[in-house]
Amino acid sequence: MTEAKIAAVVNAIYQSRKLKLTEPEGYIDEKGRWFPTPREDAGDGKSVSMPTEKSRYSFKIHCRSKHHVRILVGRALQGHDVPPDVRALVSVHGVRKEPEQPATKKPEAVKSATQRALAETFLQEFFAFLEHRSSNAKHGMA
Repeated sequence: MTEAKIAAVVNAIYQSRKLKLTEPEGYIDEKGRWFPTPREDAGDGKSVSMPTEKSRYSFKIHCRSKHHVRILVGRALQGHDVPPDVRALVSVHGVRKEPEQPATKKPEAVKSATQRALAETFLQEFFAFLEHRSSNAKHGMA
């Protein structure tokens, strides 16, 4: 996968999370604080403040950052288990096969069928735009 394609995948996942079409994988504890699952935890949150009762979503906000998404895409490229939204987009672009998923119920990365459809449409249009822009650049068009 080329650096440009990797950057496009990172940007697509970042935009999807930023627009809340997909959600970082995590859970809320008994005090209402959000924490990432082991698949979502990229080990890059050391500079992020621990969630408190006043700032419950500090990790979730961080998990929507481009920096965090870039690390997750890198882990997916190395064959690590990553959240479904990252795995799906990396797999679509021919990087690696989807790993077999156990039959246990896992946290849902996408809230509803409607949001999944919106996310899929967004990503398809985004990549069509990138291909069109790349094609125009090769032919000297702006």
